[in-house]
Amino acid sequence: MSSVQNGVQNLDLSVIRQSLMRKLSWSESQAEAAEAAYRQFLLQASEQSASPDPTVDVFWHEHILHTKKYAEDCAAAIGHFLHHEPSLTDNTCGSGGGCKSKVAH
Repeated sequence: MSSVQNGVQNLDLSVIRQSLMRKLSWSESQAEAAEAAYRQFLLQASEQSASPDPTVDVFWHEHILHTKKYAEDCAAAIGHFLHHEPSLTDNTCGSGGGCKSKVAH
């Protein structure tokens, strides 16, 4: 297992998971599934540009709201800050105004 894989697996995301369960009335299994998918996204995003699916994007946004933890987690897990950039091109915005997000290195 690589150091990035270890770092991502060792992140304590319980506060993020609990926050989403409270805010969005997610069940524990929904929150755990979103967390697992978010960890996979972090692994992919650590190596290349990536766009998360909507559930992962919600988890990512909540993580980012915990600014100090997010910065510390990025540094510990992947060695650099993962910037979040909404994508406004290539028909990624839905009719409701929601836009997909992507990683900016």
